[in-house]
Amino acid sequence: MTGDWYCKFDTFHPAVDNGLPITRVISRVELQGILAEGLDELIRNGERVTAFEDHGDGVTAVLESGERVHGDVLVGADGIRSRVRTQLLGPSEPTYSSYTVRSAREANAAAAR
Repeated sequence: MTGDWYCKFDTFHPAVDNGLPITRVISRVELQGILAEGLDELIRNGERVTAFEDHGDGVTAVLESGERVHGDVLVGADGIRSRVRTQLLGPSEPTYSSYTVRSAREANAAAAR
């Protein structure tokens, strides 16, 4: 396994041509690694954000427990029905983008024995 892309596709022009936000593609595992690097003590898994307040110089996340957490940024990585995205951009239903991305890992031959 080389870690190279099998294929690449243009996400810029279709978005601009259709008045959509410009997106980029990155492996979820790679993105999680980038976000977690050096921030392990700040990442809180299993917490649900119900709302957030943008203060201009930072943001306060309101958790389902009622706790309020202040930080410099809030990464809305809370899935397809994201509460963060909904508050930021308004309500919307997921729509099929006409492309599908599949991800796979090659089995380790030594571990399979």
